[in-house]
Amino acid sequence: MKTYLEYKDEKSHKFWQIEVSKNTFTVTYGKVGTNGQSKTKEFDTAEKATSEAEKIIKQKLKKGYKEVAIPIEKPKKKPQEEKIEPENSEVKTSKSGEIDYYAELVKFDNKYGGENFAKGFWIVDDEADFFEDWLYDVSDEQIKEYSQSVQVFASADGTGARYAFWFTDGNTDKNKAPIICYGSEGQIDLVAENIKDLIKMLSYGCEVMDGTFYHGIYEEDYEDYDNYLAYMLTYRPHFLTFREWMKETLGIKPVSIKNLKNNKGGESKKIEKLHKKALKKYKKAFDKWQHQFYPSDEELNKAHYDKKQTIYEQTKAELLDEIAKKPTGDLYLKLAENETILEEINHEQMLSYFEKGLEIAPNHIDLLIKYTKKLTFSSPERAAELYTKLIQIHPEPKKFYSDIAFVYKQNNDLEKALKYYQKDIISNPDSYGTYSQDYLVEICKKLKKKAIPILEETLKEGTNKGTYKVLYKQYFKKENYEKALENVLKYIKHSDEQAHNYTDIADRFFKKERYEAAAQIYSKSLERETWDDRKMRLYNNIGLCYFRIKPMHIDKALEAFKNAYKIDNNEVAMHANIQLCGMHYFVQKEYDKATATLKFCLANFDYETQKTKKVVNALEKLADKGL
Repeated sequence: MKTYLEYKDEKSHKFWQIEVSKNTFTVTYGKVGTNGQSKTKEFDTAEKATSEAEKIIKQKLKKGYKEVAIPIEKPKKKPQEEKIEPENSEVKTSKSGEIDYYAELVKFDNKYGGENFAKGFWIVDDEADFFEDWLYDVSDEQIKEYSQSVQVFASADGTGARYAFWFTDGNTDKNKAPIICYGSEGQIDLVAENIKDLIKMLSYGCEVMDGTFYHGIYEEDYEDYDNYLAYMLTYRPHFLTFREWMKETLGIKPVSIKNLKNNKGGESKKIEKLHKKALKKYKKAFDKWQHQFYPSDEELNKAHYDKKQTIYEQTKAELLDEIAKKPTGDLYLKLAENETILEEINHEQMLSYFEKGLEIAPNHIDLLIKYTKKLTFSSPERAAELYTKLIQIHPEPKKFYSDIAFVYKQNNDLEKALKYYQKDIISNPDSYGTYSQDYLVEICKKLKKKAIPILEETLKEGTNKGTYKVLYKQYFKKENYEKALENVLKYIKHSDEQAHNYTDIADRFFKKERYEAAAQIYSKSLERETWDDRKMRLYNNIGLCYFRIKPMHIDKALEAFKNAYKIDNNEVAMHANIQLCGMHYFVQKEYDKATATLKFCLANFDYETQKTKKVVNALEKLADKGL
């Protein structure tokens, strides 16, 4: 069930949509013409989810929302346009004469653009209707009262989380208000004592997760980078600009990024201290204020536990009554599943119900599947036995190849594990994941077998995206870059992942000075990319590749740099690269091309005096040659 509503008056035009799926519903809302933000809520039954959804729809209709046809495709919100502030603009101050940290942060965000200096962060307009959808079971009067004390001002991640000021004890100064975060999964966290401390936290460049600012570093993703910081700057080009601005403009010392340089990641100790300081000062008062509108965690947990206990006991009694009349495999399956309702599962009781069910119905497929999965770690030998039976009787045995392979791996029967991982790869040609392929490589190492021939052998049965990706990594590690490129291109051809996944691979070839290969992969990434700022960087990278290929491909490099220039004609790096092409034409005695390129530079770029002289001098030398 999906319902789409819109509300329009003189001040706003917004949409609200609810979609019910089984025992959950997802609400999406925001300004018409944007993707909006979403929240999902889970219920005990599908009927409860539907009834609650219908209740909220009625409330929305009473508020003036009207049901309209669901748009076929909602346009993506355009990136915020860059607003350049004068470099010598004065620092704003608050009424007390202190620096207005919030106003300065807004200026910086307007100038450099959201997410260009910290992951998931950008300034948003005061979303007055944010709490209408956040506070599901609260009256209009309470929503109004709640929203008078809180003001949303920024995105906290890319999936709908928001930062907000909490105005407490009559305070209305944004620079003194504590900062809270409304998480995209429904949690509410107190994160900072004030906006100044939040700015310090943002100087780590990452987004908030459950009240912490954490950088997760994974070896497989960043193994070919000298440091994670260099990798991050590709996607946060103004991260260091932000840190410098903090020091020079606001007088705030940024937190240490030593962890990022050393590829350790994690949370900064300084940020952790700032967070604890905020909790110590405001947590007690904040919880007390929140509980006017929400029950406490203890109350919620107790009510939730009591409800589950009641359902568990009622269901168990009903099923045992039915079994006493006529036992079936289905009834024992339901009885076993009922054991999972409680927080503390009685595993022995649950497994005994599975066993009793199989005594009555030994070929009951659902019983076998669920029972076998429960035994994977506790009794892998028995699990292998049951998976073998499932493969014999199930209409789609390929569903269990990966599972039985994992069980054999647990049993240290590596030859059988290898056999079934191969079967899994061959039987799933459209697989996106690389788990079976990675395990295959791991097992080959233990058995002292060569993984590459075995992976190549599986591909004889048909294409597999994951296998191409793993093969590329294997060849790359062995420095067989031609075969690595061959498999990368096949992986891209058969995959529809986001463009940045391919860009990362191209970066690795670039670092190894395999510039022709890098240019090919950057170009493939460009075909999938939708964001203009990333397209610009890709064109620039392609141009740099052609500069480094021997012999140098100046024509192709210039074409790439000009394409980047078309996307952002204010990007100084592009000006320098195009000028460099002109100088290289001059060195290689391609004087007509040098003249045309350098004249293009003078006509389109605002140069400093010294740089202008260099270009003019080059043109004068060309003129001396009669060109």
